Amino acid sequence: MAEIPTFRLSEFTKILEDFFAKKFYGRKANIIAEISSHKRYPSKRWHFFDVVEKAKNEDRLLAKMNAVAWKEGYSRIESFERETGQTFTDGIEVLLTCELSFTGSYGLKLTVLDIDASFTLGQLEQRKREVLRKLLDRHPKTVSYRDGTYVTANQGLLMPRVIKRVAVVSSPGAAGYEDFIHTLESNVFGYTFRLDKYYAPVQGRDAANMLTRRLAELGERQDDYDLIVMLRGGGAQTDLFVFDDYALNREIARMPVPLWTGIGHQRDITIADLFSHTSHKTPTRVAEAIVQHNRTAEDALLDLRERVLFSGRENLEASRSLLRQASLRLTARAPRLLNRRKEGLTELGNRVKSAGTVRVVNRRNELREQRQTLKWLAEQRIRTERRELHSIAAELGDLAQARLKAAKRELAEQKRILPNRALHILKWQKGLLGHASSILKMADPENILKRGFALIKLEGRVVADPSSIPQNQEIEIVTHARELRANVTTNKKREA
Repeated sequence: MAEIPTFRLSEFTKILEDFFAKKFYGRKANIIAEISSHKRYPSKRWHFFDVVEKAKNEDRLLAKMNAVAWKEGYSRIESFERETGQTFTDGIEVLLTCELSFTGSYGLKLTVLDIDASFTLGQLEQRKREVLRKLLDRHPKTVSYRDGTYVTANQGLLMPRVIKRVAVVSSPGAAGYEDFIHTLESNVFGYTFRLDKYYAPVQGRDAANMLTRRLAELGERQDDYDLIVMLRGGGAQTDLFVFDDYALNREIARMPVPLWTGIGHQRDITIADLFSHTSHKTPTRVAEAIVQHNRTAEDALLDLRERVLFSGRENLEASRSLLRQASLRLTARAPRLLNRRKEGLTELGNRVKSAGTVRVVNRRNELREQRQTLKWLAEQRIRTERRELHSIAAELGDLAQARLKAAKRELAEQKRILPNRALHILKWQKGLLGHASSILKMADPENILKRGFALIKLEGRVVADPSSIPQNQEIEIVTHARELRANVTTNKKREA
Protein backbone atom coordinates (compact mmCIF):
# COMPACT_ATOMS: atom_id res chain seq x y z
CA MET A 1 0.00 0.00 0.00
CA ALA A 2 1.44 3.37 -1.10
CA GLU A 3 2.39 5.82 1.61
CA ILE A 4 0.04 8.89 1.88
CA PRO A 5 2.06 12.13 1.68
CA THR A 6 1.80 14.64 4.51
CA PHE A 7 1.92 18.46 3.98
CA ARG A 8 1.60 21.54 6.05
CA LEU A 9 -1.47 23.48 4.90
CA SER A 10 0.64 26.33 3.49
CA GLU A 11 2.70 23.82 1.51
CA PHE A 12 -0.42 22.19 0.10
CA THR A 13 -2.06 25.51 -0.87
CA LYS A 14 1.23 26.59 -2.53
CA ILE A 15 1.05 23.48 -4.71
CA LEU A 16 -2.54 24.39 -5.66
CA GLU A 17 -1.53 28.02 -6.35
CA ASP A 18 1.18 26.84 -8.73
CA PHE A 19 -1.24 24.45 -10.41
CA PHE A 20 -3.93 27.11 -10.97
CA ALA A 21 -1.28 29.65 -12.06
CA LYS A 22 -0.01 27.27 -14.75
CA LYS A 23 -3.47 26.19 -15.93
CA PHE A 24 -5.56 29.38 -15.64
CA TYR A 25 -3.27 32.43 -15.38
CA GLY A 26 -4.32 35.09 -17.91
CA ARG A 27 -7.28 33.03 -19.12
CA LYS A 28 -10.76 34.54 -19.03
CA ALA A 29 -14.22 32.95 -19.03
CA ASN A 30 -17.79 34.27 -19.37
CA ILE A 31 -19.91 33.02 -16.48
CA ILE A 32 -23.73 33.14 -16.39
CA ALA A 33 -24.94 33.04 -12.80
CA GLU A 34 -27.14 34.62 -10.17
CA ILE A 35 -25.77 36.98 -7.51
CA SER A 36 -26.05 35.92 -3.86
CA SER A 37 -24.67 37.05 -0.45
CA HIS A 38 -23.52 40.34 -1.94
CA LYS A 39 -21.51 42.92 0.06
CA ARG A 40 -20.31 46.28 -1.23
CA TYR A 41 -17.38 48.29 0.14
CA PRO A 42 -17.57 51.74 -1.49
CA SER A 43 -14.64 53.22 0.42
CA LYS A 44 -12.31 50.49 -0.91
CA ARG A 45 -14.24 50.05 -4.21
CA TRP A 46 -14.66 46.29 -3.71
CA HIS A 47 -17.51 43.82 -4.12
CA PHE A 48 -17.63 40.43 -2.39
CA PHE A 49 -20.38 38.00 -3.34
CA ASP A 50 -21.25 34.45 -4.39
CA VAL A 51 -22.32 33.35 -7.86
CA VAL A 52 -24.87 30.54 -7.85
CA GLU A 53 -26.90 28.46 -10.28
CA LYS A 54 -30.21 26.87 -9.31
CA ALA A 55 -32.32 24.22 -10.94
CA LYS A 56 -34.95 25.65 -13.26
CA ASN A 57 -38.22 26.46 -11.44
CA GLU A 58 -36.65 25.21 -8.18
CA ASP A 59 -34.53 26.56 -5.36
CA ARG A 60 -32.21 23.53 -5.48
CA LEU A 61 -28.56 24.66 -5.75
CA LEU A 62 -26.58 23.26 -8.69
CA ALA A 63 -23.33 25.21 -8.27
CA LYS A 64 -21.75 27.92 -6.12
CA MET A 65 -18.45 29.87 -6.11
CA ASN A 66 -16.99 32.85 -4.32
CA ALA A 67 -16.38 35.96 -6.43
CA VAL A 68 -14.76 39.34 -5.97
CA ALA A 69 -14.63 42.58 -7.94
CA TRP A 70 -11.61 44.78 -7.28
CA LYS A 71 -11.26 48.35 -8.54
CA GLU A 72 -11.41 47.45 -12.25
CA GLY A 73 -14.45 45.24 -11.78
CA TYR A 74 -15.99 47.81 -9.43
CA SER A 75 -15.81 50.42 -12.22
CA ARG A 76 -17.40 48.03 -14.73
CA ILE A 77 -20.22 47.27 -12.27
CA GLU A 78 -20.83 51.03 -11.84
CA SER A 79 -21.21 51.32 -15.65
CA PHE A 80 -23.63 48.37 -15.58
CA GLU A 81 -25.79 50.09 -12.95
CA ARG A 82 -25.87 53.36 -14.90
CA GLU A 83 -26.79 51.64 -18.17
CA THR A 84 -29.50 49.33 -16.84
CA GLY A 85 -30.78 51.33 -13.88
CA GLN A 86 -30.40 48.08 -11.90
CA THR A 87 -28.51 47.95 -8.61
CA PHE A 88 -25.91 45.18 -8.52
CA THR A 89 -27.40 43.06 -5.75
CA ASP A 90 -28.78 39.65 -4.80
CA GLY A 91 -31.25 37.87 -7.05
CA ILE A 92 -30.28 39.23 -10.50
CA GLU A 93 -28.91 37.03 -13.26
CA VAL A 94 -25.78 38.39 -14.94
CA LEU A 95 -23.11 37.56 -17.52
CA LEU A 96 -19.66 38.12 -15.94
CA THR A 97 -16.22 38.05 -17.56
CA CYS A 98 -13.93 36.52 -14.91
CA GLU A 99 -10.49 35.12 -14.15
CA LEU A 100 -10.11 32.05 -11.93
CA SER A 101 -7.50 32.27 -9.15
CA PHE A 102 -6.51 30.36 -6.05
CA THR A 103 -4.62 31.69 -3.02
CA GLY A 104 -3.78 30.11 0.28
CA SER A 105 -5.47 32.96 2.14
CA TYR A 106 -8.77 33.31 0.19
CA GLY A 107 -9.07 29.97 -1.52
CA LEU A 108 -10.73 29.55 -4.97
CA LYS A 109 -12.29 32.74 -6.33
CA LEU A 110 -13.63 34.31 -9.51
CA THR A 111 -12.27 37.80 -10.12
CA VAL A 112 -14.74 39.96 -12.07
CA LEU A 113 -13.22 41.92 -14.96
CA ASP A 114 -16.40 42.98 -16.81
CA ILE A 115 -20.21 42.60 -16.77
CA ASP A 116 -22.51 42.53 -19.82
CA ALA A 117 -25.52 44.84 -19.36
CA SER A 118 -27.16 43.79 -22.63
CA PHE A 119 -27.35 40.17 -21.43
CA THR A 120 -29.41 41.08 -18.36
CA LEU A 121 -31.75 43.29 -20.38
CA GLY A 122 -31.98 40.74 -23.19
CA GLN A 123 -32.96 37.97 -20.77
CA LEU A 124 -35.84 40.08 -19.51
CA GLU A 125 -37.03 40.97 -23.02
CA GLN A 126 -36.90 37.32 -24.14
CA ARG A 127 -38.87 36.27 -21.08
CA LYS A 128 -41.41 39.04 -21.75
CA ARG A 129 -42.04 37.81 -25.33
CA GLU A 130 -42.49 34.24 -24.10
CA VAL A 131 -45.03 35.32 -21.46
CA LEU A 132 -47.03 37.28 -24.06
CA ARG A 133 -47.10 34.26 -26.38
CA LYS A 134 -48.35 31.97 -23.59
CA LEU A 135 -51.07 34.40 -22.54
CA LEU A 136 -52.35 34.71 -26.12
CA ASP A 137 -52.32 30.93 -26.63
CA ARG A 138 -53.87 29.90 -23.34
CA HIS A 139 -56.42 32.71 -22.70
CA PRO A 140 -57.96 33.74 -26.04
CA LYS A 141 -61.20 34.87 -24.34
CA THR A 142 -59.47 37.49 -22.22
CA VAL A 143 -56.37 38.38 -24.29
CA SER A 144 -56.11 39.07 -28.04
CA TYR A 145 -53.82 40.90 -30.46
CA ARG A 146 -55.52 43.24 -32.93
CA ASP A 147 -53.91 45.70 -35.32
CA GLY A 148 -50.62 45.70 -33.45
CA THR A 149 -52.25 46.19 -30.02
CA TYR A 150 -52.95 43.83 -27.14
CA VAL A 151 -56.64 43.87 -26.13
CA THR A 152 -57.89 42.48 -22.81
CA ALA A 153 -61.25 41.97 -21.15
CA ASN A 154 -60.31 44.53 -18.49
CA GLN A 155 -59.82 47.20 -21.15
CA GLY A 156 -63.40 46.63 -22.35
CA LEU A 157 -64.93 47.52 -18.97
CA LEU A 158 -66.82 50.82 -18.70
CA MET A 159 -65.58 53.30 -16.13
CA PRO A 160 -68.14 54.44 -13.52
CA ARG A 161 -69.31 58.04 -13.95
CA VAL A 162 -67.74 58.98 -10.58
CA ILE A 163 -64.82 57.23 -8.85
CA LYS A 164 -65.30 57.01 -5.07
CA ARG A 165 -64.08 53.57 -3.91
CA VAL A 166 -60.45 52.84 -4.79
CA ALA A 167 -58.39 49.74 -3.97
CA VAL A 168 -54.64 50.52 -3.88
CA VAL A 169 -52.24 47.62 -4.53
CA SER A 170 -48.68 48.64 -3.67
CA SER A 171 -45.88 48.44 -1.17
CA PRO A 172 -46.16 51.13 1.55
CA GLY A 173 -42.48 51.84 0.97
CA ALA A 174 -42.74 52.11 -2.81
CA ALA A 175 -41.45 55.38 -4.29
CA GLY A 176 -44.41 57.52 -5.31
CA TYR A 177 -46.95 55.75 -3.08
CA GLU A 178 -47.11 58.65 -0.61
CA ASP A 179 -47.23 61.08 -3.55
CA PHE A 180 -50.29 59.24 -4.86
CA ILE A 181 -52.06 59.41 -1.49
CA HIS A 182 -51.17 63.08 -0.99
CA THR A 183 -52.24 64.11 -4.52
CA LEU A 184 -55.57 62.32 -4.18
CA GLU A 185 -56.43 63.55 -0.68
CA SER A 186 -55.34 67.19 -1.22
CA ASN A 187 -57.03 67.78 -4.58
CA VAL A 188 -58.16 71.38 -5.12
CA PHE A 189 -61.78 70.37 -5.82
CA GLY A 190 -62.30 68.85 -2.36
CA TYR A 191 -63.24 65.39 -3.67
CA THR A 192 -63.12 62.63 -1.07
CA PHE A 193 -62.36 58.97 -1.70
CA ARG A 194 -62.50 55.69 0.15
CA LEU A 195 -59.01 54.23 -0.16
CA ASP A 196 -58.50 50.59 0.81
CA LYS A 197 -54.83 49.56 0.90
CA TYR A 198 -53.78 46.08 -0.21
CA TYR A 199 -50.09 45.93 0.57
CA ALA A 200 -47.72 43.67 -1.37
CA PRO A 201 -44.02 43.94 -2.34
CA VAL A 202 -43.42 45.36 -5.82
CA GLN A 203 -39.90 44.02 -6.26
CA GLY A 204 -38.01 40.93 -5.22
CA ARG A 205 -38.41 37.22 -5.79
CA ASP A 206 -41.86 36.79 -4.22
CA ALA A 207 -43.35 40.11 -5.38
CA ALA A 208 -45.17 38.69 -8.44
CA ASN A 209 -46.84 35.94 -6.37
CA MET A 210 -47.99 38.39 -3.69
CA LEU A 211 -49.36 40.86 -6.24
CA THR A 212 -51.20 38.03 -8.02
CA ARG A 213 -52.84 36.90 -4.76
CA ARG A 214 -53.92 40.45 -3.99
CA LEU A 215 -55.57 40.84 -7.41
CA ALA A 216 -57.29 37.45 -7.07
CA GLU A 217 -58.66 38.60 -3.71
CA LEU A 218 -59.96 41.83 -5.26
CA GLY A 219 -61.54 39.90 -8.13
CA GLU A 220 -63.86 38.26 -5.59
CA ARG A 221 -64.86 41.68 -4.19
CA GLN A 222 -65.66 43.37 -7.49
CA ASP A 223 -68.82 45.06 -6.17
CA ASP A 224 -66.86 46.88 -3.45
CA TYR A 225 -64.75 49.10 -5.75
CA ASP A 226 -65.01 51.49 -8.67
CA LEU A 227 -61.30 51.25 -9.53
CA ILE A 228 -58.16 49.27 -8.70
CA VAL A 229 -54.76 50.97 -8.96
CA MET A 230 -51.42 49.13 -8.93
CA LEU A 231 -48.49 51.38 -8.02
CA ARG A 232 -44.73 50.99 -7.93
CA GLY A 233 -43.00 54.34 -8.43
CA GLY A 234 -39.34 54.59 -9.35
CA GLY A 235 -36.78 51.82 -9.17
CA ALA A 236 -34.35 49.75 -11.16
CA GLN A 237 -35.15 48.98 -14.77
CA THR A 238 -34.61 45.26 -14.29
CA ASP A 239 -37.04 45.24 -11.36
CA LEU A 240 -39.80 45.63 -13.96
CA PHE A 241 -39.69 41.86 -14.59
CA VAL A 242 -42.18 41.54 -11.70
CA PHE A 243 -44.81 43.20 -13.91
CA ASP A 244 -44.07 40.84 -16.81
CA ASP A 245 -45.10 37.80 -14.76
CA TYR A 246 -47.48 35.33 -16.45
CA ALA A 247 -49.86 34.71 -13.52
CA LEU A 248 -50.01 38.41 -12.55
CA ASN A 249 -50.95 39.55 -16.05
CA ARG A 250 -53.50 36.75 -16.41
CA GLU A 251 -55.27 38.24 -13.38
CA ILE A 252 -54.97 41.78 -14.78
CA ALA A 253 -56.47 40.75 -18.14
CA ARG A 254 -59.57 39.17 -16.58
CA MET A 255 -60.00 41.54 -13.62
CA PRO A 256 -63.75 42.44 -13.41
CA VAL A 257 -62.98 45.96 -12.10
CA PRO A 258 -61.11 48.59 -14.19
CA LEU A 259 -57.41 48.48 -13.23
CA TRP A 260 -55.02 51.42 -13.69
CA THR A 261 -51.23 51.16 -13.39
CA GLY A 262 -48.66 53.71 -12.25
CA ILE A 263 -45.46 51.67 -12.34
CA GLY A 264 -43.14 54.67 -12.56
CA HIS A 265 -40.97 54.24 -15.62
CA GLN A 266 -40.35 56.53 -18.57
CA ARG A 267 -39.14 54.28 -21.39
CA ASP A 268 -39.94 50.59 -21.08
CA ILE A 269 -43.52 49.28 -21.16
CA THR A 270 -44.36 46.24 -19.08
CA ILE A 271 -46.99 43.62 -19.89
CA ALA A 272 -49.02 45.03 -16.98
CA ASP A 273 -49.12 48.38 -18.82
CA LEU A 274 -50.25 46.64 -22.02
CA PHE A 275 -53.00 44.61 -20.31
CA SER A 276 -54.40 47.13 -17.79
CA HIS A 277 -57.46 49.28 -18.50
CA THR A 278 -55.32 52.45 -18.44
CA SER A 279 -51.60 52.92 -17.77
CA HIS A 280 -49.90 56.03 -16.43
CA LYS A 281 -46.21 56.81 -16.08
CA THR A 282 -46.20 57.54 -12.34
CA PRO A 283 -48.43 57.10 -9.26
CA THR A 284 -48.92 60.89 -9.16
CA ARG A 285 -50.28 60.80 -12.72
CA VAL A 286 -52.75 58.09 -11.66
CA ALA A 287 -54.04 60.29 -8.81
CA GLU A 288 -54.32 63.30 -11.14
CA ALA A 289 -56.25 61.22 -13.68
CA ILE A 290 -58.73 60.05 -11.00
CA VAL A 291 -59.34 63.64 -9.90
CA GLN A 292 -59.76 64.75 -13.54
CA HIS A 293 -62.21 61.88 -14.18
CA ASN A 294 -64.44 63.11 -11.32
CA ARG A 295 -64.01 66.72 -12.44
CA THR A 296 -65.31 65.75 -15.90
CA ALA A 297 -68.34 64.09 -14.27
CA GLU A 298 -68.96 67.18 -12.13
CA ASP A 299 -68.72 69.45 -15.19
CA ALA A 300 -71.30 67.27 -16.96
CA LEU A 301 -73.60 67.47 -13.91
CA LEU A 302 -73.18 71.25 -13.72
CA ASP A 303 -73.92 71.50 -17.43
CA LEU A 304 -77.07 69.41 -16.91
CA ARG A 305 -78.11 71.68 -14.05
CA GLU A 306 -77.61 74.76 -16.24
CA ARG A 307 -79.69 73.18 -18.98
CA VAL A 308 -82.45 72.35 -16.47
CA LEU A 309 -82.38 75.91 -15.12
CA PHE A 310 -82.33 77.35 -18.62
CA SER A 311 -85.26 75.17 -19.65
CA GLY A 312 -87.12 76.22 -16.49
CA ARG A 313 -86.45 79.88 -17.21
CA GLU A 314 -87.67 79.39 -20.78
CA ASN A 315 -90.87 77.73 -19.57
CA LEU A 316 -91.39 80.47 -17.00
CA GLU A 317 -90.87 83.18 -19.61
CA ALA A 318 -93.23 81.40 -21.99
CA SER A 319 -95.88 81.26 -19.23
CA ARG A 320 -95.37 84.94 -18.52
CA SER A 321 -95.71 85.70 -22.22
CA LEU A 322 -98.96 83.71 -22.40
CA LEU A 323 -100.20 85.57 -19.34
CA ARG A 324 -99.38 88.94 -20.89
CA GLN A 325 -101.09 87.95 -24.15
CA ALA A 326 -104.18 86.75 -22.28
CA SER A 327 -104.25 89.99 -20.30
CA LEU A 328 -103.95 92.04 -23.49
CA ARG A 329 -106.69 90.03 -25.19
CA LEU A 330 -108.94 90.42 -22.16
CA THR A 331 -108.28 94.17 -21.97
CA ALA A 332 -109.00 94.56 -25.70
CA ARG A 333 -112.13 92.35 -25.78
CA ALA A 334 -113.87 93.64 -22.64
CA PRO A 335 -114.90 97.05 -24.07
CA ARG A 336 -116.07 95.42 -27.29
CA LEU A 337 -118.16 92.86 -25.40
CA LEU A 338 -119.62 95.62 -23.22
CA ASN A 339 -120.50 97.77 -26.24
CA ARG A 340 -122.11 94.79 -27.95
CA ARG A 341 -124.19 94.12 -24.85
CA LYS A 342 -125.23 97.77 -24.66
CA GLU A 343 -126.15 97.87 -28.36
CA GLY A 344 -128.22 94.69 -27.98
CA LEU A 345 -130.08 96.16 -25.02
CA THR A 346 -130.73 99.42 -26.91
CA GLU A 347 -132.04 97.56 -29.94
CA LEU A 348 -134.23 95.41 -27.73
CA GLY A 349 -135.64 98.52 -26.06
CA ASN A 350 -136.38 100.13 -29.43
CA ARG A 351 -138.16 96.99 -30.61
CA VAL A 352 -140.23 96.93 -27.42
CA LYS A 353 -141.17 100.57 -27.80
CA SER A 354 -142.01 100.21 -31.49
CA ALA A 355 -144.16 97.16 -30.86
CA GLY A 356 -146.03 98.90 -28.05
CA THR A 357 -146.72 101.99 -30.16
CA VAL A 358 -148.06 99.99 -33.12
CA ARG A 359 -150.33 98.00 -30.90
CA VAL A 360 -151.79 101.12 -29.20
CA VAL A 361 -152.47 102.77 -32.55
CA ASN A 362 -154.25 99.71 -33.84
CA ARG A 363 -156.34 99.49 -30.77
CA ARG A 364 -157.26 103.17 -30.99
CA ASN A 365 -158.36 102.79 -34.61
CA GLU A 366 -160.59 99.91 -33.66
CA LEU A 367 -162.11 101.91 -30.82
CA ARG A 368 -162.84 104.89 -33.08
CA GLU A 369 -164.61 102.61 -35.54
CA GLN A 370 -166.75 101.11 -32.79
CA ARG A 371 -167.08 104.26 -30.71
CA GLN A 372 -170.60 105.02 -31.78
CA THR A 373 -172.11 101.65 -31.40
CA LEU A 374 -170.08 100.24 -28.62
CA LYS A 375 -169.18 103.27 -26.54
CA TRP A 376 -169.77 101.68 -23.24
CA LEU A 377 -167.99 98.51 -24.35
CA ALA A 378 -165.16 100.56 -25.80
CA GLU A 379 -164.66 102.45 -22.60
CA GLN A 380 -164.47 99.17 -20.75
CA ARG A 381 -162.10 97.76 -23.29
CA ILE A 382 -159.95 100.88 -23.22
CA ARG A 383 -159.53 100.61 -19.47
CA THR A 384 -158.72 96.93 -19.83
CA GLU A 385 -156.21 97.50 -22.64
CA ARG A 386 -154.55 100.33 -20.77
CA ARG A 387 -154.00 98.10 -17.75
CA GLU A 388 -152.64 95.35 -20.03
CA LEU A 389 -150.35 97.83 -21.78
CA HIS A 390 -148.92 99.02 -18.49
CA SER A 391 -148.31 95.43 -17.41
CA ILE A 392 -146.55 94.59 -20.68
CA ALA A 393 -144.36 97.70 -20.40
CA ALA A 394 -143.44 96.80 -16.84
CA GLU A 395 -142.56 93.23 -17.80
CA LEU A 396 -140.46 94.38 -20.73
CA GLY A 397 -138.62 96.86 -18.52
CA ASP A 398 -137.88 94.22 -15.88
CA LEU A 399 -136.63 91.81 -18.58
CA ALA A 400 -134.30 94.43 -20.02
CA GLN A 401 -132.90 95.28 -16.56
CA ALA A 402 -132.35 91.59 -15.75
CA ARG A 403 -130.52 90.98 -19.05
CA LEU A 404 -128.29 94.02 -18.44
CA LYS A 405 -127.45 92.95 -14.87
CA ALA A 406 -126.61 89.39 -16.03
CA ALA A 407 -124.30 90.75 -18.73
CA LYS A 408 -122.52 92.96 -16.19
CA ARG A 409 -122.07 90.02 -13.74
CA GLU A 410 -120.68 87.79 -16.51
CA LEU A 411 -118.21 90.51 -17.53
CA ALA A 412 -117.06 91.03 -13.91
CA GLU A 413 -116.63 87.26 -13.40
CA GLN A 414 -114.44 87.01 -16.52
CA LYS A 415 -112.29 89.91 -15.29
CA ARG A 416 -111.88 88.18 -11.91
CA ILE A 417 -111.18 84.62 -13.13
CA LEU A 418 -108.61 85.29 -15.86
CA PRO A 419 -105.89 86.89 -13.62
CA ASN A 420 -106.33 84.12 -11.00
CA ARG A 421 -105.86 81.42 -13.66
CA ALA A 422 -102.73 83.14 -14.94
CA LEU A 423 -101.31 83.43 -11.41
CA HIS A 424 -102.14 79.76 -10.75
CA ILE A 425 -100.25 78.69 -13.90
CA LEU A 426 -97.26 80.84 -12.87
CA LYS A 427 -97.19 79.40 -9.31
CA TRP A 428 -97.42 75.86 -10.70
CA GLN A 429 -94.40 76.42 -12.96
CA LYS A 430 -92.42 77.94 -10.06
CA GLY A 431 -93.31 74.95 -7.89
CA LEU A 432 -91.96 72.54 -10.51
CA LEU A 433 -88.66 74.43 -10.64
CA GLY A 434 -88.36 74.54 -6.86
CA HIS A 435 -89.04 70.81 -6.64
CA ALA A 436 -86.30 70.04 -9.20
CA SER A 437 -83.82 72.26 -7.33
CA SER A 438 -84.69 70.57 -3.99
CA ILE A 439 -84.12 67.13 -5.49
CA LEU A 440 -80.67 68.16 -6.73
CA LYS A 441 -79.70 69.55 -3.32
CA MET A 442 -81.04 66.53 -1.41
CA ALA A 443 -79.08 64.15 -3.65
CA ASP A 444 -75.77 65.85 -2.76
CA PRO A 445 -73.90 63.48 -0.33
CA GLU A 446 -72.27 66.50 1.30
CA ASN A 447 -75.70 67.94 2.25
CA ILE A 448 -76.75 64.57 3.70
CA LEU A 449 -73.73 64.65 6.03
CA LYS A 450 -74.44 68.31 6.89
CA ARG A 451 -77.88 67.33 8.23
CA GLY A 452 -76.18 65.39 10.98
CA PHE A 453 -75.84 61.99 9.41
CA ALA A 454 -72.58 60.08 9.72
CA LEU A 455 -70.89 57.06 8.17
CA ILE A 456 -69.54 54.25 10.38
CA LYS A 457 -66.55 52.38 8.96
CA LEU A 458 -64.94 49.20 10.19
CA GLU A 459 -61.51 48.46 8.73
CA GLY A 460 -62.14 50.94 5.91
CA ARG A 461 -65.59 49.52 4.95
CA VAL A 462 -68.95 51.20 5.57
CA VAL A 463 -71.06 49.30 8.16
CA ALA A 464 -74.80 49.28 7.40
CA ASP A 465 -75.80 47.45 10.63
CA PRO A 466 -73.94 48.82 13.70
CA SER A 467 -75.11 45.86 15.79
CA SER A 468 -72.77 43.60 13.80
CA ILE A 469 -69.66 45.39 15.15
CA PRO A 470 -67.79 43.28 17.76
CA GLN A 471 -67.07 44.75 21.19
CA ASN A 472 -63.72 46.50 21.79
CA GLN A 473 -63.40 47.03 18.02
CA GLU A 474 -61.99 50.31 16.73
CA ILE A 475 -64.28 52.07 14.28
CA GLU A 476 -64.16 55.26 12.20
CA ILE A 477 -67.00 57.82 12.30
CA VAL A 478 -67.10 60.11 9.27
CA THR A 479 -69.06 63.36 9.69
CA HIS A 480 -69.26 66.51 7.59
CA ALA A 481 -66.65 68.32 9.65
CA ARG A 482 -64.11 65.60 10.54
CA GLU A 483 -63.32 61.90 10.92
CA LEU A 484 -63.38 60.37 14.42
CA ARG A 485 -62.09 57.08 15.83
CA ALA A 486 -63.81 55.25 18.64
CA ASN A 487 -63.86 51.89 20.42
CA VAL A 488 -67.09 49.92 20.77
CA THR A 489 -67.56 49.03 24.45
CA THR A 490 -71.17 47.77 24.33
CA ASN A 491 -73.17 46.56 21.37
CA LYS A 492 -76.76 45.64 22.28
CA LYS A 493 -79.69 45.79 19.90
CA ARG A 494 -82.39 48.24 20.99
CA GLU A 495 -85.48 46.35 22.12
CA ALA A 496 -88.79 47.25 20.48
